[in-house]
Amino acid sequence: ANSWPTLIAGPRGTRSGLHRDTHDLPFWMAMFLGRKRLRIFAPEDPALEPYFLSERNGFEFDAFRPDEWSYPGLTSASVYEHMLLPGELLYIPSGAPHGAENLEDAVAVSANFLDPRGLDLH
Repeated sequence: ANSWPTLIAGPRGTRSGLHRDTHDLPFWMAMFLGRKRLRIFAPEDPALEPYFLSERNGFEFDAFRPDEWSYPGLTSASVYEHMLLPGELLYIPSGAPHGAENLEDAVAVSANFLDPRGLDLH
């Protein structure tokens, strides 16, 4: 498998919007400094699809503060929350929508990859 890592550094309080990675590829993230909160949704969760914005490969709601009044379908979504700590490695499967929030100044390395298990999806 080929991989091109990216250094991700950000101050406390910064975060990404909920998105799927390019080409719905899986990825890994290794945490070196700080703490990062991640919200990860099940791939192909039907509760999310009405809110998907294909032009940005993301979603129109805030994954960390979802407004279930405006987006009532979210109440049935499957979401997993994880706190990534220094020295830990996290794997996100193909097509899983996810967002990250830095709870402290943070430094991580991440990369997408295509392995034999994902070839059928691409």
